[in-house]
Amino acid sequence: MQRRSSKKTIAKGKKHLGVPVLNIIMAGIDYKTAKLEYREKFSFTKRKVREIIKDINKKCHLGVVLLCTCNRTELYISGSTDEKNIDPVKLLCEYAEADIDEYRQFFSLSKIEMQ
Repeated sequence: MQRRSSKKTIAKGKKHLGVPVLNIIMAGIDYKTAKLEYREKFSFTKRKVREIIKDINKKCHLGVVLLCTCNRTELYISGSTDEKNIDPVKLLCEYAEADIDEYRQFFSLSKIEMQ
């Protein structure tokens, strides 16, 4: 009985037994979804990665991880992303100075809710 209850609680994104539910949303672009000419726009230097993480954390008060390798760029955001209406693809496009309408098609988007 408790197990069913916890699944419903997690699906709604509320607290279960006083434990908050952790929401993680990830947007990524990689060699499977985009050619190099599109991916290179999202290749950030270490310094730029630190600036982006600090900026998102300061503006949105969310946990942030930005992973950049030669084959992919992924932005992970944790916290109440629904309440703040956060779009990680839009954020990456803003920092890369890329047109979201042109680049959105190359991104994969995942959302995870964990207790």
